[in-house]
Amino acid sequence: MAIDEPKKLIEKGDIRWRAHSISWSGFIPNDHINVEGQMFCMEEYEDNIKNATKRAELVLSKTSFDKNVDIIVTGDEVKKGKPDPEIFLVAVNKLKVKLEEIIVIEDAASGVRAAKSVGMLCIAKDNRGGSRLKGSRFNCEKFRRN
Repeated sequence: MAIDEPKKLIEKGDIRWRAHSISWSGFIPNDHINVEGQMFCMEEYEDNIKNATKRAELVLSKTSFDKNVDIIVTGDEVKKGKPDPEIFLVAVNKLKVKLEEIIVIEDAASGVRAAKSVGMLCIAKDNRGGSRLKGSRFNCEKFRRN
């Protein structure tokens, strides 16, 4: 698969692209969410909202990105954390899609291992500045809207 093939598949509609989580460090496209505002929002409400799903919904409601999210799955909904793939399998079940229709975007080695363990296509976004996350099919430094 060529490096630009996931983008072409998404554009053609052959693969539905769903963000599976929100990274507080900003793997979501820079033009959708202001990372500083995101951090402020999280810090402001984190003590009052212990449920991760409610916290994610709150952060999304403060951005224009909420229109692009079909479902939210958080650690509150699973018994095992990554590298167990349970959170991805819950998301696939909620979306009523096949594993091969999902592209996982991950910023942690445990998430890459989880996606890979069930055969999901994974794009790694390294938030630590340069050290490549092993095991993913693709790696990139930044996501930007073209």
